[in-house]
Amino acid sequence: MSGIHQPDEYHLSDISMAVGIWRYMPGSTSTTPFTSIRIRMELRDELLELKVHPGESYGDAIKRLVEMCIDDELLSDTTIQAIEESMVDIKAGRVYSLEDVAEELALNIHPLTEI
Repeated sequence: MSGIHQPDEYHLSDISMAVGIWRYMPGSTSTTPFTSIRIRMELRDELLELKVHPGESYGDAIKRLVEMCIDDELLSDTTIQAIEESMVDIKAGRVYSLEDVAEELALNIHPLTEI
């Protein structure tokens, strides 16, 4: 790559560069590409707090958080049908408030208060 300055080392913990710059770790036998992302310092600090241990990379922390948000299990036909039936009931007004259910079951609940 003539004309392009290549740094002597890459800092994967420095996540303040623009997205889309693909690099390979120098001296590594891995062919896995790496990129840097640009985020606010406050978000970086939040990511630091979400690491499960000090040695966890930001990339591993982000991957773990993303995987927590993905549900690979598809809904069964029975579940989809039950949801659709529930939506029809809601639209038709066939619902009970939490207070109505608590009263019917003689439950002592504390009503939610606005903050």
